[in-house]
Amino acid sequence: MVSGTPMLNLVYEMGARTFVMVIASIYVMMTQNPKQYLVVLLMNIVREGQEMIIDPLFPILNAPVTPGVDFGIHVVLVAIEILAFFTVWKISR
Repeated sequence: MVSGTPMLNLVYEMGARTFVMVIASIYVMMTQNPKQYLVVLLMNIVREGQEMIIDPLFPILNAPVTPGVDFGIHVVLVAIEILAFFTVWKISR
């Protein structure tokens, strides 16, 4: 249960960030421009990189996994996104 204004601010911030990422991703899919897709991938890498550090440091009480496993999952996600970034970069050159 979300309680208090600070928690609501965090929820709204996360929702707004996710919404902007969705809008940018839809725009890039419609334009089919690989260079614009690089920007979306870079935004995802930065976001997941931040979550890779923040999530294990401040675990949620009802999290389905331990902080160590959460960190490992984020490492895998960031590695996949970095691989995708370089693949699209090679294609766009």
